[in-house]
Amino acid sequence: MEFETEGEAFKFYNAYAYGVGFSIRRSKFHKEKCGKLRDRLFVCSAEGKREKNKCDGSMKSHRAETRFGCLARMKISCWLNDKYCVTEFVPEHTHVTSSPCKTHFFRSHRNMSLAQIVEADVSTQKF
Repeated sequence: MEFETEGEAFKFYNAYAYGVGFSIRRSKFHKEKCGKLRDRLFVCSAEGKREKNKCDGSMKSHRAETRFGCLARMKISCWLNDKYCVTEFVPEHTHVTSSPCKTHFFRSHRNMSLAQIVEADVSTQKF
């Protein structure tokens, strides 16, 4: 599968994630010396593990664990024709995915339309 830009690849994988029931985020990348993106890794939001907290443990409440070491990912790389191709795709998750009726709550799927942005801007203006 080919994409013109990294943004198109993100939109495609995000739409796939919406249908399956998980959220994604941009992860590792490499750039060429001229600054052009060479490759990018998109991962499930549950990928990896949370870093150990450096506090002394006197916190009043702990946040719920959101990372489970999930391996689902999609990697794109730029080829000679300046298009991004999918070079790695792992669909398996190490956790239960969400139902489609709750997927819109995930961060990567929370978007505002232009009309909503204008409406919010108008409602906050002082007259």
